[in-house]
Amino acid sequence: MNKFIPTVSSAAFGIAIAAASCTALADNSSAASGQEDRSITVSYSDLDLSHAAGAETLYSRLRNAANAVCGPKVDLRKLRERRTRQQCVASALDNAVADVAAPELQELHFAETGRQTVENNRALASSE
Repeated sequence: MNKFIPTVSSAAFGIAIAAASCTALADNSSAASGQEDRSITVSYSDLDLSHAAGAETLYSRLRNAANAVCGPKVDLRKLRERRTRQQCVASALDNAVADVAAPELQELHFAETGRQTVENNRALASSE
């Protein structure tokens, strides 16, 4: 299973999305191929996340970054590898949205995926 370690750099208003591949899939893992873990920093200092347009732009950037760090799309016939990649993208995106902690972005993420982030769950629990 893949491990995801996104972090927020508040000074730069950017978020780093990282994916560390495990050795379970020897032909796709970073350890087997000699590649280092990949990460992409997504900047959002130019966006107003209190408006839908800003949240949509950042969400698109985060989705593209998650797809990039999780590697190329896998052949449809390779079900295990395809599922692993889908989980990588989903987890990286969930974590990135939670780390940004912008309500508009979290609402958009839920509308797109049906998944709530950990941060969103905490906010809902504290408001009850």
